[in-house]
Amino acid sequence: VWGNGTSFACPIIAGMAACLWSALPNVTNMEIRERIIQSADRYTNPHEQYGYGIPNAWQAYLMATTNTNNIQQTNDNQSYKQIIDGQLRIIYQGNTYNIMGSRL
Repeated sequence: VWGNGTSFACPIIAGMAACLWSALPNVTNMEIRERIIQSADRYTNPHEQYGYGIPNAWQAYLMATTNTNNIQQTNDNQSYKQIIDGQLRIIYQGNTYNIMGSRL
């Protein structure tokens, strides 16, 4: 069934939070909340009507598992992940990208 709106979004986000918390049992509820917000497509530019936008569960998981003091090298040895100002960034061939793939 297709659906939208806050009545539909609320149970979806609750399920996402439950999945993240299940995968990350040592993370607090507020850390889960912050990662969900930070993973959203409008996080850096929230909108009055859309808020922070659509969150990305995988990116929220990656942010919660990436140590903010460490850099994680990827398998291709040409890129790495890093948390900068609380946000996951991908450094590839000297360029920095956000979680949506936009070059910064």
